[in-house]
Amino acid sequence: RSWLGESQLHRREIALELHGNAYVRYQSVSSPEELLALFTSKRPAKVHVGAVFSDSPQFKKKGVSEQPIHRELVFDIDVNDYAEYGIDADDLEACNAAWKLVGFGLHVVRIVLKRHFGFSRALVVYSGRRGAHLSLYDKRACELSNEARSAIVAFLQPGGSAEKPHFDSLVNAPCFARIFKENVMVFFESACVRPRRE
Repeated sequence: RSWLGESQLHRREIALELHGNAYVRYQSVSSPEELLALFTSKRPAKVHVGAVFSDSPQFKKKGVSEQPIHRELVFDIDVNDYAEYGIDADDLEACNAAWKLVGFGLHVVRIVLKRHFGFSRALVVYSGRRGAHLSLYDKRACELSNEARSAIVAFLQPGGSAEKPHFDSLVNAPCFARIFKENVMVFFESACVRPRRE
């Protein structure tokens, strides 16, 4: 994020999920030492990194009108997303088998985001539960309006119903024929047409 210039850590929201399901939002720190102190004092079960605000997010708790000025564009694919295809999120063997689908899904999303929208700075990470996140760090992606974010998500999400989903927007995109040939068919032939035990 060199395009941001100096560190924006002191203006970035850190939200903590504590043990017992308590949720603490609008935390911020200015240094690694303060971050360690926050983690040591709160001992969170999970940590969520939010937007960069116009000022310290702690002011939002005091009723000051704070606005996010930069936020990564994040896509999430979970094993649960494949429930209509027979993947039970509580079945460990099925979840392990579905990991290829999660990884492949994010691979295709990343390619589409690059070829169709021109985004190139992406990071894929395990989400800590049943899926993974793809975060975009391009300046243009981080400055998108809510409407633009929703339009990109709508382009990538299936239409139709859970029983008969379709990806008309994606399939009709100029970049998809190449993605289908170089990625989708290769994955289908190598991972989808053989029995799971193989």
